[in-house]
Amino acid sequence: MPANARKDIVREGEIGTYHCWSRCVQRAFLCGYDPVSERDFDYRRGWIEDLLAYLARVFAIDVGNYSVLSNHLHALLRTRPDLAARWSAEEVALRWKLAWPEFLDGQWVREPTDAELDMLLAQPAKIEQIRRRLGSLSWFMARWKEPIARLCNAEMDTRGHFWDARFRSRELLDDEAVLTCSLYVDLNQSRAGMADSLEDSRHSAIRQRILAAKEREARASYDDVQARALDACRDFSLVQAHALFADCYLAPIAVEGPLLTTDALRQAQQRLGLASGDVPASAARLILPATVAAPPEQAESNERTDAAAPASAPSADDRQDAPPEVAAAPGPGAARLRPQSLPRRASDVPFLAMALSEYLRLARTLASRIVRERAEPRATHAAGPDQLDETGLHAALARWGINPAVWLAQFQRLDCQCTRALGTAERVLRRAREVAQQRFHGISLCRAVFATTPADGFT
Repeated sequence: MPANARKDIVREGEIGTYHCWSRCVQRAFLCGYDPVSERDFDYRRGWIEDLLAYLARVFAIDVGNYSVLSNHLHALLRTRPDLAARWSAEEVALRWKLAWPEFLDGQWVREPTDAELDMLLAQPAKIEQIRRRLGSLSWFMARWKEPIARLCNAEMDTRGHFWDARFRSRELLDDEAVLTCSLYVDLNQSRAGMADSLEDSRHSAIRQRILAAKEREARASYDDVQARALDACRDFSLVQAHALFADCYLAPIAVEGPLLTTDALRQAQQRLGLASGDVPASAARLILPATVAAPPEQAESNERTDAAAPASAPSADDRQDAPPEVAAAPGPGAARLRPQSLPRRASDVPFLAMALSEYLRLARTLASRIVRERAEPRATHAAGPDQLDETGLHAALARWGINPAVWLAQFQRLDCQCTRALGTAERVLRRAREVAQQRFHGISLCRAVFATTPADGFT
């Protein structure tokens, strides 16, 4: 089935959550062991993971989940143009230059000069264009994929495509869809036979969350011991400190609640009687006008050429959507305050409204089922100490408005069925009508999986 156009899936300038994936060219094992050439490229998965962590602190994009496999990758990303709208012109310029890193000594680094930043700051219209790009899903994925392709081609002394096509994506319209896709991503390596447990799922968000949670638990126990025994050793190594914050670039899973999806935000506006341009105080939403921009695949050499061009006056649209503090940015000759550091992630807003311990129990239970079925297709599920039994698994899914029987049976079909949008049938149909379509592919599965009432035979 042909892929949908990006403009029909991604709502540019709006907060939205998306499941994105991309494969290596011809599905070759360019990030794992290649049985044809008998070469192991598994170390490249680390390059991809490290670059994702680097970009998470640069773009106005929340990274909710990811998994890097031998020949493809998955990511759950939430666009946050509302964050980019609040950044100063200096911060926008700095972040844009940081978005073009180099791989030196095993690390992704970039140190932009003041001259480079001043060239951008001298062009207010360019700054506003960049501001929109920093909240763009397409530009984030381009800056994630293109450096990897260049690095791998340079290593092999070759030219050509590393990725088989542009990335594909689906919109996640509600919390049920986010939970489903998050579990799908976390269990991908288990289904592929690459891991027998979540802890073995290397280069994945779930492994980072588990390691960080264990380290935080150990640190809490250590602090408790210190409080009871004041003469105990207080050494705390740098390695332990890094492990403590292994997942610091990921959007958290927490009970406080997620940022609402765009569809839910519109419902909140209707309930509060607000006009479409008003924003509820509890959930900020910003709509930025779409602009004609250069393709994300442009090399940075083009960016430098643009930056060196004479400054042009901002258009009426640029002046209209620019926040007051940005429009009043100092001139080229004025002293500028350069941001000294950037946070590890775009925001601290959770992308799932549940306790991390509850999510891990659910994911471990499903991973155990997959591993057992892979070894013994007829084997029954036996719950471990940190897992849910069959009744607990069904109850946990039902609490999220998910039909347990259908969801468990059709879980793997979601990847090929719901290619454009995932969520409850009502929200998917509403989204289809917004783009003048009667329905989307996979609506029948959405209706069965995200049923409001339990399946027959389940109470």
